[in-house]
Amino acid sequence: MMKRPKITSTTVFPKLEGILKEDVSVLERMNSDHIEDSKYREFINSLINAKNKILGLIPSTGEGISESPAPAQKLHIVGIKNRAPRDLTNLFSAIKDTEVEQMKFVRNAVVDEGMPNELLGKLEKILKIYEDITEQLGRSYKTKQFNPIVV
Repeated sequence: MMKRPKITSTTVFPKLEGILKEDVSVLERMNSDHIEDSKYREFINSLINAKNKILGLIPSTGEGISESPAPAQKLHIVGIKNRAPRDLTNLFSAIKDTEVEQMKFVRNAVVDEGMPNELLGKLEKILKIYEDITEQLGRSYKTKQFNPIVV
C-alpha cells in the first residue's frame, strides 16, 4: 500500500492557492483568446467564479499558516494548464479530470490529523465547493452539455 504524504496547513494552503491562481489565469486566457460560443464562455466564467470563491476561503499566512515552498513541492496537484487541450472537444474532459484530482488533494488534507480546527473548517468548506463542482461537471459530462457551475 502506498503511503500518503503528510499534508499540513503549512503545505496544503500555499500549494492550493498557487494552483488555483494558475487555473484562473489559464481559464481567463482561454475565455478571451479561444472561446467564441457564449455557452462555453458562460461555463468558463462560472468555473472562474467557483475557483475565486475557493481562493477567498484560503487563509493568509497571518491566519496560522506559514509559507513553506520546499515541502509543498513534494505534494502533487495538477492544474488546468497541465491538461488543457487545444480543442474544445476535449476541454471539458480535461477540466473535469483536473477538478476531480484537486478535490482528492483537498479531501486527503481534510482527513489528515493535526490540522488546527479553524483551518480544518476552512478546508471542509473548500472540499464542499469542490464536491459541488465535480458533481455538476459529472452530470454535464454525461449529458454532453456545458452547463454553468453553481456554487
